[in-house]
Amino acid sequence: MIKSKEPLYYQIYVDIRKKILSNKWKAHYKLPSEIELCKIYDVSRITLRKAIEELVNENLLEKIQGKGTFVLSRNAIEQKLESIYSISEGMENTGKDINTKILSVSKKHSRDIKTSEISNYFPGEVIEISRLRLLDGNPVMLENNYFQYDRFNFMMDINWDGKKLYKTLENEHDVYIDEVNESFKACRLKAEESDLLETSQNMFGLKIRRLSYFGQDLVSFSQIVSKSDYLEFSVNLTR
Repeated sequence: MIKSKEPLYYQIYVDIRKKILSNKWKAHYKLPSEIELCKIYDVSRITLRKAIEELVNENLLEKIQGKGTFVLSRNAIEQKLESIYSISEGMENTGKDINTKILSVSKKHSRDIKTSEISNYFPGEVIEISRLRLLDGNPVMLENNYFQYDRFNFMMDINWDGKKLYKTLENEHDVYIDEVNESFKACRLKAEESDLLETSQNMFGLKIRRLSYFGQDLVSFSQIVSKSDYLEFSVNLTR
């Protein structure tokens, strides 16, 4: 390390941070092992871990148990809150390779779903469609979409691979979305969410609750969980 009056951990923090912000260490880059970094910086594990923890707290790095420490992406999917938006279209605008993986399509009773809110909107049987969104092969977003079974039971017979959910409803079944109500909040990722998003359980994410309407009719209840560094919302305000 260069001689400095700053604490050793802070000097390491500054050096690694500079490598990340200058793109010398690009998104998804796997850092050398803890032992290797201790040798590089000639410090103890305690000192190194303190520097790494600071960078994790800044959402510049993430630690994945059993895999290592990685540089987080800083290229967020920007969504402007000016009208009804499509997350898939927002992903397409990044110019990156996008993919949606269907995890499951199943029939459930709303009271058996952990998200207790659903039964307030859809008492009885529902269709649950779980999807995982990927950017350049990296999982970034988990979506659970719920539809009233009695009305949308035909969805159980559709092969959803390669299909856009709401575009299919619109183009093939004349079901349109003309109003959306959303709420956003920070959340700590649950174990299952962390596994699917391939991130550590201590990481925070963004949870979106979406109610989609066609006229006065509620079409779907959706719960979306995103890695904290992949979604960015902007809104123009005027007086």
